[in-house]
Amino acid sequence: MKNLGRLSKLMTILYASITGLTQEIAYKKTVRAPLLFIFVIHTSQEDSGGSKINSYSLISAIF
Repeated sequence: MKNLGRLSKLMTILYASITGLTQEIAYKKTVRAPLLFIFVIHTSQEDSGGSKINSYSLISAIF
């Protein structure tokens, strides 16, 4: 009978820790800040007069 009480306490602690972890993981997934990636692409071209034209393209993505 004494072992049954210990087993019951152990099961309660185990259950509480598992459900606490799953709630914490769910909370982290919903609160996670989005990641922002910014890419800059540089291209240069020559115009008809022989001078270079530099252009920059900005690409961003949010995950």
